[in-house]
Amino acid sequence: MLIEAGRRISITSYSYQIPKKPTQFAMALRKYLRDSKLENVRQHDFDRIVVLSFKGKEGLFELHIELFGEGNIILVDEEGVIKHALKQKKMKDRTIARGIKLEYPPKRGLDPLTITPNQLYEAIKNEKTSLAAALVKHLNAPKELIEETLHQCKIPIDVKASDISGDKAEEIVNVMKKIIDQVKDGSLNPNIIYLNGNPITVLPIDFQSIEGERRYYQSFNQAVDDFFSKIFAGEVKKAMLSPVQEEIDKLRATLRQQQRKIEELEQEASRNYTLGHLVLNNLSLLDEALSQIVAMRKLGLTWEQVLSEVEKAKACNKLPLSIVEKVHPHEGILAVKLGDHEVKLSLSSRASEVAQHFFQRAKELSKKLEGAKAALKKTEEKIKELEKQVETIEQEEVLYKLPRKEWYEKFRWFKTSDGFLVIAGRDTSQNEAIVRKHLSPNDVFLHTVAPGGPVTVIKANGRQPSQKAIEEAAQFAASYSKAWSSRHAATEVFWVLGNQVSLSPPSGEYLPKGSFMIYGEKNFIKGVELKTAIGILRDGEFCKIVYGPPSAIKAQTKIFVELLPGDVPSNELAKAVKEALMRKAEEESLKRFIRSLPIEYFQQALPPKSGRIIE
Repeated sequence: MLIEAGRRISITSYSYQIPKKPTQFAMALRKYLRDSKLENVRQHDFDRIVVLSFKGKEGLFELHIELFGEGNIILVDEEGVIKHALKQKKMKDRTIARGIKLEYPPKRGLDPLTITPNQLYEAIKNEKTSLAAALVKHLNAPKELIEETLHQCKIPIDVKASDISGDKAEEIVNVMKKIIDQVKDGSLNPNIIYLNGNPITVLPIDFQSIEGERRYYQSFNQAVDDFFSKIFAGEVKKAMLSPVQEEIDKLRATLRQQQRKIEELEQEASRNYTLGHLVLNNLSLLDEALSQIVAMRKLGLTWEQVLSEVEKAKACNKLPLSIVEKVHPHEGILAVKLGDHEVKLSLSSRASEVAQHFFQRAKELSKKLEGAKAALKKTEEKIKELEKQVETIEQEEVLYKLPRKEWYEKFRWFKTSDGFLVIAGRDTSQNEAIVRKHLSPNDVFLHTVAPGGPVTVIKANGRQPSQKAIEEAAQFAASYSKAWSSRHAATEVFWVLGNQVSLSPPSGEYLPKGSFMIYGEKNFIKGVELKTAIGILRDGEFCKIVYGPPSAIKAQTKIFVELLPGDVPSNELAKAVKEALMRKAEEESLKRFIRSLPIEYFQQALPPKSGRIIE
């Protein structure tokens, strides 16, 4: 049973991740409700409040689940006093806190179950708003129910409330009660409505007022389970995608800056190469222009006179001075026009030195350009990696639907190579339960000769267990016994028929819990190797973990790892097993399934305490 405050309470068949550390509230529920019997489930009035009534060794308790607003889960005792709450808070109309009596929220409006047409008419006749808004205000009913009622009554939702007659009010009340009665009577047609491929609501019956594609289910619980699993998966994926997408956006902004920088460097490098070649191709002309300017200054001409001579040369288009654009006396710079380009020359330098300067600058820019392009490539590679990550997350199955558990899956179990079911106890209580409830006269009972092993039973079901089945069951019994944690390589196991085993001691004797009497001759199997395997089995549309003797697991799946006694602690070994199985799984869907499983699932399949993987 899965409870989400403010959302739902349902039985789930999905593999939701169990938190590694329970909350204080979860611990409180365990304290008061563990081993209690759920005696009743009811709804409080017509409110979105579900009440679960429990009876157990700690007394009588009720769990109040509020499915409105942010929601809450409140545990109260038989006196109605709050013992614990998921959220303790003080509101204007009530307080949720430990030690005080639980108060229900005040009624929000008229009860659709008991309302009369006249009560509805009197409530809405003076309202200036739309009919739909007035009904939401005055009725303790969800908006969807109100809109469906108006749809079936063929009344537009935007009609004014004050325009509604008494006859129409009666029709509204009758139709709404008819819809509610359909649910109360169990005449359901559970469905999820999709819009543009996204689930938008889940309903117990058909609501024609809501447009979209519908998917129908056999039970409302199945529909609710699927709907919220899709919502949950969407929320998880959004949370997983958000930081990745943010990083991609940052990198794309960086990429744009790098691209602009590269363009600038390319243009600047090209310009310097062009200017260098222009100067190189006009060396004599430039040197002559520089020489004439310098000569005029040496003859004692002022800068004004020099400039005058330059202007005269330009007017006559007389080289070399006609190429001079400007003279900057204070900087000692001469600006000349070469084609479409202006080149600045130092009066104290030769033209060849200027050409060399341009080529050197172009070379430096080219080097920077190489670095900028390398940085750009790295950014593009990072973006591609993150985009693949986005694609993987989008394809990831956040939740997997698990097959319905069989009765024997609460025990340790496996199926032999030839199809016999073998069960074994996880503890003393399960050992006793197997002998008391599940051991038939023709079943085969196995146990290690040394104490500290699980009760192991081959279910015959009308067949004669084969020697192979007995050998595999013996290896199972040995591998999950104390011999494993003692790191023995092999041990001894005996087997008898079920009719030779009894939980009743001889007259006058006492049997401790978990002990049993064996009557008649035992069959011994010596040198049973301690070895087990853990694998992933595809079973139709489902996948599951299987474990047991390597020969039995090999007969079922190719994706498995073998284990021997060793010194790797079970928590570390479980992680190693999970990683090894992911490496062996070739199908991406299987990899995603293994990745989604909590590490506890693998730990539960391991023999006691420690072990090692056979590489």
